[in-house]
Amino acid sequence: GILNLVAATTLTDSGNWTSANAGPLSVFSANLGTVIFSQASGTETLYNDTTFNNIVHTGAATLQLTSSPVDPNRALVVNGTLTNAAAAGNFNVNNLAVVVIGPTTLAGGDYLASTVVQNFYGGLTLTGGTLTASTGAINIGALSIAAGTFIGASGPIVATSVSLSGGSLTIPSGSILNIN
Repeated sequence: GILNLVAATTLTDSGNWTSANAGPLSVFSANLGTVIFSQASGTETLYNDTTFNNIVHTGAATLQLTSSPVDPNRALVVNGTLTNAAAAGNFNVNNLAVVVIGPTTLAGGDYLASTVVQNFYGGLTLTGGTLTASTGAINIGALSIAAGTFIGASGPIVATSVSLSGGSLTIPSGSILNIN
């Protein structure tokens, strides 16, 4: 089947999101739409081979990326915004790459980064929650921390600017924070 989000349509999903290319859903067109992941408990899986416009994670369940059988090494692409809401559970990228073109906001939960690159080209704002880095590089437009915690690891972190008005930023010994 074909799922086409027209204009600024919002779709709420409280279950698992399987491959847009391998399951009953053969074509997904995000257009200007938003997909809200709202599962209340447990783990809600999201195949990595779908391109979204906006993703909002509101459910208390962990939203976890899963390798698609069609394209297991593809990055999850978000052309608009990525938001992990204040009451949301963790966002676990599960050793998969993420590319967000628009702004990313972490208001709750724990964004569990990966051994592969995480790209937040539209910037990353922490208003709560925690971003826990790993060995993979993290490329950020502007990093802004108003509340919450950014915990670096051994992977390089590159940002165009850093603003710390609250919360905390931890860069461990041996880690690299490059502001350019």
